[in-house]
Amino acid sequence: MTLHHPNSRVKEKFTSRVKIMLTFIAIRVKRMAMKVNTQKIKREIKRREIGVARLAKEVGITRQGLYLILKKKTTSLSTLNKLARILKIDARDLLT
Repeated sequence: MTLHHPNSRVKEKFTSRVKIMLTFIAIRVKRMAMKVNTQKIKREIKRREIGVARLAKEVGITRQGLYLILKKKTTSLSTLNKLARILKIDARDLLT
């Protein structure tokens, strides 16, 4: 039989709530619109001779979706990371 300190239950509840809040924050950050350097993306597309359709497919979005990113100059953090990985550049270089 193990004895629990009276505050251990409070600590467990607090820890659980903190984990939930951190998960929520991580999801919100992931969905945040990141301002991107579209000129850098366009240069890399041209330099690597990939084409917008192929890059979009590799990222997992439609060609129209990639054109929308290039037009609005924003995207989610996860898409930004995928673009950077495929273009073989640091994601920070794609931020404005």
